[in-house]
Amino acid sequence: MRTIFRSEEKINCAMPNISFGAEKLVSHDIKEAQIFKFVRDDNVSTRIADIKDEQSSHEFILQDQAGDVEVGCFHLKEEMIGKLKERSGASSSFVAVSAHFWRCVTRAREVPENEAVGFGMSANSRGRVKPPLPATYFGNCLCMGFALTKAKQLLGQDIHFAAALIQEVINSCASQEQVNNFIDWVDCRLASGSSLPSLGLEILGGRYFVVAGNSPKFPVYEIDFGWGKPLNSQVPMLSGIGWIMLFPGRDEGGRSMDIYTRLPRHQMETFKRILMIVPD
Repeated sequence: MRTIFRSEEKINCAMPNISFGAEKLVSHDIKEAQIFKFVRDDNVSTRIADIKDEQSSHEFILQDQAGDVEVGCFHLKEEMIGKLKERSGASSSFVAVSAHFWRCVTRAREVPENEAVGFGMSANSRGRVKPPLPATYFGNCLCMGFALTKAKQLLGQDIHFAAALIQEVINSCASQEQVNNFIDWVDCRLASGSSLPSLGLEILGGRYFVVAGNSPKFPVYEIDFGWGKPLNSQVPMLSGIGWIMLFPGRDEGGRSMDIYTRLPRHQMETFKRILMIVPD
């Protein structure tokens, strides 16, 4: 990746100047929300490491994962996905389904209305980055994006709000500068021996954070290593409470989806009751 994405100057990991700039969003569909981007900032005192230390983030994770927790797999048929796209105005199944799940997870967790809720994801920047990648580019091209709002905003408005906010997260990963800054940030984190799993908590300092992983476009049921195509595909683990993993469904030519999430048992029961209800 560094043969294409290369900083003009080699960053000094001993004093990283990569921070998270919060961009307030106010538009017809999005109000009182923020998109966080990786930005260069000479004012080192504003780095996120100074805002929330890593130990506190891990304490949040341990507290959140305590108790009776279970992983659930939910199958969404093409018809259900189509209804969610129509209702949310989303241009992609990923955005529509992620918006619905984010709202359902937040409702199932009974998040207080003034509590911050966040959404994070890895976006495929290959077809989005500007300037465009050369046709000969080989390898992954991923960048992470994050959004933050209040529970009352997420649940008090219709699904258009969540879908538009997730689309803005994807849009935030469409510049070469953003990918460069993200790579520099990861390099410095790894060079210092710090871990990445608590990324969402560390960035936004919030406990109610949903991260969407994998892609419903990944052709898992088309893979054949010589002994036939798979009959079933499952996620081996989920690290965060309320985080989701999206896979293409085996039926309907891959136009359905299998979605995994992890919640405390009592919250999972609520989640099951509301998931298949298309929002008004």
